[in-house]
Amino acid sequence: LSVPFKGKTFHLVRSEVHHSIWHLYDSSSKTRRRDPVELAESPVPLLPTEHSSAPVASIGVYVDDFIWTGPRDLFMAFHKSIKAKFKVGDPEILGEGECRQLTFLGVTLETEGSDLHLHQAAYTWSLLERFADDLRSNRSVSVPAPVESSGSDSPSPNKADVAGSADPKLKKRCQQILGAILWLVTRTRPNLSYAHSRAASFIEKGIHECY
Repeated sequence: LSVPFKGKTFHLVRSEVHHSIWHLYDSSSKTRRRDPVELAESPVPLLPTEHSSAPVASIGVYVDDFIWTGPRDLFMAFHKSIKAKFKVGDPEILGEGECRQLTFLGVTLETEGSDLHLHQAAYTWSLLERFADDLRSNRSVSVPAPVESSGSDSPSPNKADVAGSADPKLKKRCQQILGAILWLVTRTRPNLSYAHSRAASFIEKGIHECY
């Protein structure tokens, strides 16, 4: 995809860090592959490819959705080039009109004055609604967890689990809940990582305790 803009042409280059991230470079930018020795001896991590100029914009892509970070006028040229090849809707531009927040991959970007906040409040509420029945039917727990509930390195198997009669539907439900919470842990709530890890350790040996 080529993007003409103000007498120059820009092109997309897939990031070497993640396959879903693309960078927009001026076509006059030169590239070279770094020598293996240079990569090995560098005191800091280096990407295999070196560009003579920095990218002017970056794009995150997920299925048929994308998020852009870069100059607005260049984005309009980019959107025009995309629209010429694919059927796309009108863009939402954060901070313009009534658009004060955008959500991409479960992460909300919200403006407050000149500040930009990233959070997962909407995603968290969606989990509470999705697993509402599980929360209502389960016992309440103390926060932080009491010492006796986290002092052992391994869970104590429930008799039903040891006997091999653990409900497979219950196990699947626990996996769904923990998988959904993991999306929080790895993005905006690393403080939940220990509790998540502890609960996950009960999946095989103490499914009833996990639930």
